[in-house]
Amino acid sequence: MNRLQSQLSLGALLVASVCLSGCGAGSLGPNDNENSSDGKNGDGNSTDGNNENSLITVDSEEKSLSDCVGVSCPSGSRRGLVATCESSNVGSRLLRRLQKDELQNTLEDIFPEVVADWKGVELTQDPVSVIGFSTDAKVLVVNGPTFKNMLDTAESLSALVAAKANLEKALPCSVGTADASCTEEFINRYGLRLFRRPLSQGEVQRYVELQGSISAKSDYPTGIRWMLSAMLQSPHAFYRSEIGDLKSGGKDLTQYEVATNLAYTYSGTTPSPELLEKAKAGELKGAESLQALANQLLDEPENRASIFKFFREWLGYARIINQSRATLESFASEISPLLVEETDIFLSDQMFDGGTIQSMMLSDSTRLNGALAKFYGYGDENAQAEFVTTKRPVDKGVGILAQASLLASTAHQDETSPTLRGLRFMESFLCVDRPKPPAKVPSLAEAKGVETAKTTRQKYELHHGVGECASCHRVFDPYGFTFEQFDETGRYRADEDGEPLDTVATVNIPGADSVELSGLEETAQLVDKYDVIENCLTGLMSTYMLSGGGGQNCLSEKSRALAVSGDITLREFAVSLAGSTHFSGRSK
Repeated sequence: MNRLQSQLSLGALLVASVCLSGCGAGSLGPNDNENSSDGKNGDGNSTDGNNENSLITVDSEEKSLSDCVGVSCPSGSRRGLVATCESSNVGSRLLRRLQKDELQNTLEDIFPEVVADWKGVELTQDPVSVIGFSTDAKVLVVNGPTFKNMLDTAESLSALVAAKANLEKALPCSVGTADASCTEEFINRYGLRLFRRPLSQGEVQRYVELQGSISAKSDYPTGIRWMLSAMLQSPHAFYRSEIGDLKSGGKDLTQYEVATNLAYTYSGTTPSPELLEKAKAGELKGAESLQALANQLLDEPENRASIFKFFREWLGYARIINQSRATLESFASEISPLLVEETDIFLSDQMFDGGTIQSMMLSDSTRLNGALAKFYGYGDENAQAEFVTTKRPVDKGVGILAQASLLASTAHQDETSPTLRGLRFMESFLCVDRPKPPAKVPSLAEAKGVETAKTTRQKYELHHGVGECASCHRVFDPYGFTFEQFDETGRYRADEDGEPLDTVATVNIPGADSVELSGLEETAQLVDKYDVIENCLTGLMSTYMLSGGGGQNCLSEKSRALAVSGDITLREFAVSLAGSTHFSGRSK
């Protein structure tokens, strides 16, 4: 049976996948390639490709940002996420397409016997929301290319599973004369974890009939192959259902939907057989029970990848890998991967060893190996490959803001960028949405008097302090100036080419007065003086882990308040989301 014949044979089953194209709370808009707005190349793009706005966005969200206030802003906007409410909201019912790595993990877990020979999921990179998250149901939709990718993925995997040697090992009844009961055994065994629920008798019968019709014209393994290909492309496999129990009007998620939510949120893959057994027994109820299960899942180190993915999407620090820096030849090949590993370990320590938002911002230590100790000029250069806890010298920065991966990823190849650094702090720590730059951003070289500037700050003040650029840059550039003690590689510097550095800046705190900051450490200390950083981070983490919140903000307000006061750890906050009403229920 050739590929065209197989597609025709499966038409009735596959059409459902096509009909779900665009399924979700929103539709895809065009690529939004905005300028970085610091005038680095004249067109706003940095020489190392560090353009932070190349995102697939939702048009309706962008249009509504101009006239929304606080919690009325859409869940896809930072302005809405930082807002707080007196009580928690509950989002609406939704279907959410699996991310590429979720699908990869799922299929590897279900079919471990063929993983070594399988080339993997063929989906392209997941689209991201306007705030840069790949978990939002509004953008995780199926379109034409996605459908083709899924067809290719299904065909390659099903061919391996149905190969004679593999099939006979996985399904002994297929040896010799196999019948419909053997096919049923296959469907029920693999379908349970693939669909994340038991298949109905009607579904089983349709797949049995499909397998039988194909094997009658070929052989039993061929029938299994194309039947499995159809199952892999089913919306029930490709989408996470959060539709709810029809008996409750959709208000309560089904036990199998809750199991799915737990599994993907806290382990990044399909529910284990044990978790599905709990769903079958109706044991996935009550906030304390769900939080305990979430904790158990996070106890396993291999389940923590989804948490690390949040940190990387939140801060964008991993983009520094393989980027070059003019002042250090080995930066791209040797140093940049180590910087990302340092930040991963630092955040892991904060997340899983009792850290809070406050300690993440203010910690006076990091983890370095010998190579990084030599790079920074402090720490144990004899540590070799092991990353050991290292206390930062006084005035060499604190917390996550002093991580060189973050500082370097918001710089250019040959100099720092107060604009990119200010934007990163404003967006990721204050939840202020960046304004759109003008259509034409003049280059730094065009700024009047720039030839007399001796420091990067002086160049930026000449370029951005006047004209139409000034109204926006006076909001975020001052935050970037407080990081000028760190060069484009992320290392501390006492001066810039012999010139003294000015890191004092007056900044505007959202919802508060202007304050003067003397440098990175005082910027980090804002976490002790204002609630906006905690409110921003908890809002971002909530919407990331809860798939965009079904269009709602304020999804876990009691836990957010505890995080603001420092009464719960980062891990406890993440686990608390499993006990929120939204996690196991819907508003309608």
